[in-house]
Amino acid sequence: MKVIAADIGNAYLHAKTNEMLYTILGDDYGELSGKVLVFDKGLYGLRSSGARFHEHLSDILRKIGLMPSKARLNLWFKECGTHYKYLARYVDDILVFSKDPMRIIECLKVPSPLQGVGLPEYYFGGDFKIQERDKGGTITVCARTYIGNVCQRVEELFNIQLMSDETPIAADYHPEMGDSGSCIHDDCSRYLMLIGCGQWTVTLERFDVMYATQTMAIFSAAPKQEHLKECSEFLGM
Repeated sequence: MKVIAADIGNAYLHAKTNEMLYTILGDDYGELSGKVLVFDKGLYGLRSSGARFHEHLSDILRKIGLMPSKARLNLWFKECGTHYKYLARYVDDILVFSKDPMRIIECLKVPSPLQGVGLPEYYFGGDFKIQERDKGGTITVCARTYIGNVCQRVEELFNIQLMSDETPIAADYHPEMGDSGSCIHDDCSRYLMLIGCGQWTVTLERFDVMYATQTMAIFSAAPKQEHLKECSEFLGM
């Protein structure tokens, strides 16, 4: 199986709206000022544009024989007798896994312009590495770039120097017994940001921080200052 990544250019502009959406033109439009402009297609910023584009792309994928997985609606597949073709999508970003992925890419080029067509190198925080072998290619995914970006952001946000450690949190640490003051305002937002980064790191196959992330996520509703400090440090793994 080979993999090709692509990005659909100006995605939302290709899907028609289902709702009656309009705006009243302002003075900048000169003699058209005060006229009612009715939207026929989705625009960036409209609440329903994402849903309309999802429907639009789904119709195209069905026409070329792909069907959505019942387990993951954004994973589409087609049975080919000896193997399956797969297409993973997230809004306008797609990954095609097939023995001949360019055939699907060519079908998608007709209704929508595609950008960045080629082997994936960095996709949703994951670094893709493709090693060619005699009997095909091996695809590996790691989170090195994402973690590096998160660590830099944490160091700048908290004015600290992260250090590498052997374990995300100490074995004898009991966050439920903390008696420090509660986080307020921006600190709560920072804590949620850290938890989100930890969860995405786990999604990118860094399962060694899963326990620490889940443990600290329990306190998301009312984190304490020591929770914030501990959470900011274990992301430096």
